[in-house]
Amino acid sequence: MPRTAVVLVPASNRRSNPALYKIVQADAEGRFSMTGVAPGAWKVFAWESIRPGAFQNTDFLQKYETRGTAVTVNAGMRVDADATLIRD
Repeated sequence: MPRTAVVLVPASNRRSNPALYKIVQADAEGRFSMTGVAPGAWKVFAWESIRPGAFQNTDFLQKYETRGTAVTVNAGMRVDADATLIRD
């Protein structure tokens, strides 16, 4: 999953807040790290290619909802997560 756009998307009831979305690029080995994530329920998505901001569009995201990895972040805790690469 090298050079992949990895996106952290908030739970559906918080998706109207664009400040909650985070995007990073995976490194050459497919690893990624995000900091400053608020506690709560999230989904991690990994796209081989995606238009900037597309992941904030409800209709776009709905097509991929089942392909995200659910994670729960607790204050002060590190969370490890694997993401499945979305190639289409």
